[in-house]
Amino acid sequence: MSEKISLKLDTLPVELIYRILDHLDPLVILCSLQNTNTRMNTIITSYQPFQAYAHSAQTLETLNLSQNKIGIAGAISLAIVLKHNTTLTKLDIKSNSCGDEGEQLVTDALQRTTTLKTLCLPKNDIGKAGVKHLATELQYNTTLQELDIASNRIGDAGAQHLANALKLNTTLRTLNLASNKICNSGVSYLAIAIKQNTTLNMLNLQHNNIQDGTIKYLADALLNNTTLATLDLKNNMIETMGAIQFAAVLMYNTTLTTLDVTCNQINDKWLEYLGDALKRNIAIANLTLQNNVSNDVEVQRVLDAITQDTTLTTLNLRWKNIDNTGVKHLLHVIQQNKRIENLDLAWNNISDAGIEELAVALQYNTVKHFTSISTLYIYILRHLMQTILTLNLIGNKIASAGVQHLANAFLQNRILTTINISCSDIDETGAKYLAYVLQYNTTISTLILQYNRIGDEGVQHLAAALLKNTTHSMLNFQGRKFKHGMMESLADALQLNSTITVLDLQRNKIDDKGSQHIADMLQHNTTVTSLNLSHNDISDRGVSYLAQALQHNTSLSILNLQRNKVGDAGVEYLANKLTLNTSLTILNLSDNTIGAAGIRHLADALHRNIMITTLDLHNNKIGDDGAMYLTNGLQHNRTVTMLDLGENGISDAGAEHLANALQQNTAILTLNLKSNKIGDLGAVHLANALQQNS
Repeated sequence: MSEKISLKLDTLPVELIYRILDHLDPLVILCSLQNTNTRMNTIITSYQPFQAYAHSAQTLETLNLSQNKIGIAGAISLAIVLKHNTTLTKLDIKSNSCGDEGEQLVTDALQRTTTLKTLCLPKNDIGKAGVKHLATELQYNTTLQELDIASNRIGDAGAQHLANALKLNTTLRTLNLASNKICNSGVSYLAIAIKQNTTLNMLNLQHNNIQDGTIKYLADALLNNTTLATLDLKNNMIETMGAIQFAAVLMYNTTLTTLDVTCNQINDKWLEYLGDALKRNIAIANLTLQNNVSNDVEVQRVLDAITQDTTLTTLNLRWKNIDNTGVKHLLHVIQQNKRIENLDLAWNNISDAGIEELAVALQYNTVKHFTSISTLYIYILRHLMQTILTLNLIGNKIASAGVQHLANAFLQNRILTTINISCSDIDETGAKYLAYVLQYNTTISTLILQYNRIGDEGVQHLAAALLKNTTHSMLNFQGRKFKHGMMESLADALQLNSTITVLDLQRNKIDDKGSQHIADMLQHNTTVTSLNLSHNDISDRGVSYLAQALQHNTSLSILNLQRNKVGDAGVEYLANKLTLNTSLTILNLSDNTIGAAGIRHLADALHRNIMITTLDLHNNKIGDDGAMYLTNGLQHNRTVTMLDLGENGISDAGAEHLANALQQNTAILTLNLKSNKIGDLGAVHLANALQQNS
């Protein structure tokens, strides 16, 4: 009896191996044979069909597969893609089921990838084993710049592994470790790494278990670090002594520009030390103190210091219990400090008396954004117009008398360009005052009047003003709840207006009749380039009017119909006219009831349309059949660069259809498949497509 001979694949002659490879899928070759040994790698690399597969010219740059059902098998395919793809710069697989093993497979690819800059892995049940593997790859990777592994199970052991990687890594700029149960020892490891790392500029440690005991390590590290610019420590367990240690660091650190200690357990005492630190600090530009206990006496110490600070541009004092006495301290800062541009005093105890004093001080300062004050003496504002470009008065109690004072100031002002008076008590009389301003003011380009009580008469006044205005370019009537007469008046005025380019009518309960008035306007208007009709009551009939207008309109480039009542028939109307339109580039149909039948018509239009670059179909009812129809359109389309198909019930079968389209489509740069039903098999199909995408 002859002796049994055992043959190994890698010992066979090259020609015989080629014949075996002829019968294998290229993805199988990648998964099972590549990197088994040096000889097999050489043979596979020289195998011509595989060369065409692995080194084709890819185009997709961003792939979002977050909130699906991708596990180990899908991670294998994605890892293989990352090793060979030469265009993908961002991969988001947040909230899947990769676990430690899947994460290891993906991070293995970091050795070979030359383009991936952003990797998002939050909520993937990654523990210390997975992080250890990731940390090893980070030591040598030279392309990854942003890593998000928030909401996993890293813990202190995982933080130690990452700290070791940070000592050697030279490219990572942003690291998000939020919500990972990192405690004091984990932070101490990271602190040591920060001392040595020379590239990291943003570290997010919010929602962990960081206490005072370890803050001294972070503080010591910041004394030596020369690159970290943003440190987020909100929602931890930091108490006053820990905060005082940070205050001491701010005296000497020259690079930290943003420090967030919101929602910790810090009392007023640390503000005394913070005030001393700010007198010497030359770097901090954004300081957030909200939701920590304070009183006017302690806040005064910080404010006194800010008068000498030459770098602080943003000051957030929300929820600081500041009253009128505190405002008096703030006045000195406003008058002396010429750098602060953003001041947030929302949710304090400031009354009219305090606001009046503050308003007088603002006339000598350069503050551009003043946020969320409860009430305001409007007549003081006519003195504030020396430097302010943007005036935000949202959420106040401005009625007709206040608007009249504003209007008088606006008539004399030649600097202000943007006014936001949303969520106030402006009625028809107030609208009349504003309309008068629009007729004669030559600098205001944006007026935002969301959620007021303007009424039919008020809209008519504003519409008449638009006929004479020569500078206004953006009109925002969000939340107005237009009646037919109001909509008709506005549409008639816009037919002749030659300056409005952005029209925002979202959340106005505009129905099909109102849509008809807008469509009539679009037939004649030649300047509106962006139209927002989202969150209205426009059904398929209303869309038919808009579609007819698109056939003739040559200026509209952005149309937003998000969250209306658009179904398959409405999309059919749009699709038929899109083939004739030469200007529309961005179409948002998200949050409607579009199914596969409607997508079939849209796909036909994509086959022929050469203008649409961004198509948003998020949260419809496309399903696998709709994905199949889209495939037919996308295979020939060369203009769509961003496609959003999130929340559409697409499973592995639909992913396969889309993968087939990607193999031939060379235009799509961003594909969002978030929150579908794509599992491992779907990920395999997409990975395969990314290898052949050319």
